[in-house]
Amino acid sequence: MTSTDSLLYHIWKGMIYRCHGNAACQPYYESYQGRGIKVCDEWRESFEAFGGWALENGYKQGLTLDREDNDHHYTPGNCRWVTRTVQQRNQRRTVVIEIDGERKPLQEWCEMYNAPYHPVYYRIKKRGLDPLEVLIAWSGK
Repeated sequence: MTSTDSLLYHIWKGMIYRCHGNAACQPYYESYQGRGIKVCDEWRESFEAFGGWALENGYKQGLTLDREDNDHHYTPGNCRWVTRTVQQRNQRRTVVIEIDGERKPLQEWCEMYNAPYHPVYYRIKKRGLDPLEVLIAWSGK
């Protein structure tokens, strides 16, 4: 398997540190250990198991390890390799808006409608306006 100085090895070590490291000296405690997020036993005990899964499931340099459901653990069924943009939009603080039964991050809706994020956010979240109407008004669609 991959050497201990490889990027994949450092990703594995970082995942374990965030979830199982010394809580007293790690900045991620509230986001991981404090919420009960863990690494599955198979991966925690074996870099080879994690590395094998990673190589079989789309790992390549430039992608990041992402948990599809941020309230669940690092497991083969909940993890994927994605771009940094996708990962940034899959965070607890991401504003998700539903339009016609479809849920997407507000940033994606804004890109689709060529609308500026902050003014749209303000009108939807602070003034309570209808998301689709706000996006259409900004885009002229």
